[in-house]
Formats: sequence, structure tokens, C-alpha cells
Amino acid sequence: MINLVKKAELNGRIYTQLEQTDKAYLYEVKLPKGHISGDHIRKVDRIHYEVFKSTEIYPQTEAFGDWAWCFRLKNDEESKQAAYKKFKSIHQ
Repeated sequence: MINLVKKAELNGRIYTQLEQTDKAYLYEVKLPKGHISGDHIRKVDRIHYEVFKSTEIYPQTEAFGDWAWCFRLKNDEESKQAAYKKFKSIHQ
């Protein structure tokens, strides 16, 4: 396992590592208010959470559903709870 960055900005998204173990990572991903997406400007922050098994790289699109998962539910708290649940299931 390697230590992935704790915080990074990529394509307007802010990635913040919340948890890391030898088996899994948990990141909060924030798309901030004012971000331009397509032809509209985001009016509020949008947050989702990404959980993935420990690897040498941050997962690419094809990894999601296999060894990486994204959580964006009704609200941020539900999303965060679901992400922590998945993280804990990998960590065990």
C-alpha cells in the first residue's frame, strides 16, 4: 500500500481523504459552488464520497462497481454514512 494524497484538486473537484487503512481509502469529493459544468454554473456545493480498495493508484472510471464505489444519496449525511459502511466492510 502507498499513501495517496490527503487533499487534491482535479478538474474543479476537491478530493479530501477522510480515512485510510491498509485495505481501503475513503474520500470526500466536493464540486464547489460556482463550478461551471457544461452550460450551467453550480449554485450550491455538491458532495459525494468515494471508497476504494487499497491500490497504487486512484481509481479510474472502469474501477467503479468493481473495486471502487461512489456514494451520492438523498443528502450528504446519508451519503457519508453509506460510504463509511462500505469502508468498514472492506477494512474488516
